[in-house]
Amino acid sequence: MGSWSTYRCGECNYTAEVSGGADRGFVSVTQTMSCGQCQSLYDLHTGEYEDRSGGQLQSKKPICPQCKVGDYLSVWPTGTLTNDAGDLDWHKASSGPCPRCSGQLMLDKSGPVALWD
Repeated sequence: MGSWSTYRCGECNYTAEVSGGADRGFVSVTQTMSCGQCQSLYDLHTGEYEDRSGGQLQSKKPICPQCKVGDYLSVWPTGTLTNDAGDLDWHKASSGPCPRCSGQLMLDKSGPVALWD
C-alpha cells in the first residue's frame, strides 16, 4: 500500500502531497518527480505489475500532468528508482530541494497523510 505525506518549503511556503520517493500499491508503481517546466512535484505512474501477486513489472514513461511531456522531469529528491542490486528502492525522503526556490521541502509531520492502493 502506498502513502502520501505533506512536504512544505520553509522559504516560499510551497506544499506538495506526495509519497516522497518510489512507492507502490498492489499493482501501480509511482515515483515522486519534479518538473522543471512547471516547477511542481508529482507522484507519477512509472509502471505496473501484471497482477497483485507481483509478477512482471511493466515500466511506463512518466508524463507531467500539467506540461503533458516527460522532458523536464527528474526523480525527487535525487537518485534513481533502483538500488545497487538493480531492485526497486522504496526509499521515502524526509526532505529534498524545493522545485520553486532554493529552499528545502521538509516532511510536515502535522500535515495530512493518506494511504492509497
